[in-house]
Amino acid sequence: MDKVALGRRIKAMRQNLGMTQEEFAERLNCTNSHLGKIENGKGGISIELLVSVANMLHTTVDQLLLDSYDYKEQVIMRDLYERIDKFPVKTKILTCDLLRQLVDIIEKAHDEH
Repeated sequence: MDKVALGRRIKAMRQNLGMTQEEFAERLNCTNSHLGKIENGKGGISIELLVSVANMLHTTVDQLLLDSYDYKEQVIMRDLYERIDKFPVKTKILTCDLLRQLVDIIEKAHDEH
């Protein structure tokens, strides 16, 4: 497991939610010192705490551990599917149309090189 990448991801997601390290540690029922070590990639994390962190950050363990997987694209694709699947039908169609247009642009640029 890439502890440094995990710690960076946790810290960034926590900050995006506007929580201080102290607030987050308190909500997780762990010490600020332990959370600091995790965020700096110097401390270990139990499965139980990792699940709590994911829940608190409104994400999944897969997303937190993305850098540790050999097949990251599967995690990313599943996450995109799950996020899009929550939309109403019209929004799903719009999102898929936009993604299709983006893929067309990327394919065209790739073919030119």
